Amino acid sequence: MNKNVLSVVAALVVSSSVSAGLVEVNWQVSPFQHPDGQHITYQIYASFDNLGDQMGAVNGLEIAGLNTLDFWTIAGVDGVPGSGGDIYNQEAFIGLPFNDFPSINLHPLAEAYDSYVTIGQTEFPANTLFSPDFLGDWGKAPPPVQVILGSAFSESDGAWFFFGAPPTVGDLPDTVAGNATHDVLIAQFTVAAGNNVHLNANVAWFDALGGSNNTPFSIETPAPGALALLGLAGLAGIRRRRR
Repeated sequence: MNKNVLSVVAALVVSSSVSAGLVEVNWQVSPFQHPDGQHITYQIYASFDNLGDQMGAVNGLEIAGLNTLDFWTIAGVDGVPGSGGDIYNQEAFIGLPFNDFPSINLHPLAEAYDSYVTIGQTEFPANTLFSPDFLGDWGKAPPPVQVILGSAFSESDGAWFFFGAPPTVGDLPDTVAGNATHDVLIAQFTVAAGNNVHLNANVAWFDALGGSNNTPFSIETPAPGALALLGLAGLAGIRRRRR
C-alpha cells in the first residue's frame, strides 16, 4: 500500500482543531430501496458547513475521548445489538471486496441499494480503501475478501479512508438536497424491513484553514414508522486541538 497515503491517514486520525466545519453526523432513509419491499436501506452521512473542508476517513481508535468503530443491526426499536440479522449484500460480488464499496457502473447487476462504506462517493470507482488489518490480518495489504457483512463488526485501530489526498467536501456528491449543509455519505446499510442499524466511530477531517480533526459520533436509526417522532442523532462530542 502507498506509504504516502498511509501517512496522510495517520495525520488525520491523531489530532483535532477548533475550526467549525463538521456540523453533525446523521442518517436518512435512502432514495435507493430494494424492489422486493422486504428491506429498508439507510444512509449515514457527515454534514459540513464549509465546502473547503476535506474528509479523509471514518476510523476506530482506542484513545481516551475517541470511539472504537462499532456497527450492529437491531431488531425493531428495542432489540439487542446484532439482533436485526445480517445486512443485505448484492449477489454479484459476494465474498469480494467490491461488495464493500459502491459498485454502480462496475457491473450490469450492481445494485444501488447494496450495503457499503464510502467517503462521499456513490458510484465506482469510489477511491475508498481499508487501512491495513481492518477487521483482520491482511499482511499489511488491502483485504482480499469482503469484510462489510454479517450483523455486527468492530474495529479498535483501523479505518476506511479516501485513497490519496482527500478532496474538498464540495467536490463530493451532496447526499441530502435542499438544506444548508453539504452532506457527505459515509455508509449505506440495507437490513430486513422493520430493523435498524447502529454505528459509532470517528470522522477524520481537515478544516479549510488546515487544522486536522477527529470527531467522535454515535448514531442509531429508529424503525421507519418512528422517523417523524424522534430527534436527529448527532455528535457524541469533539476533541479540539490545533495541530
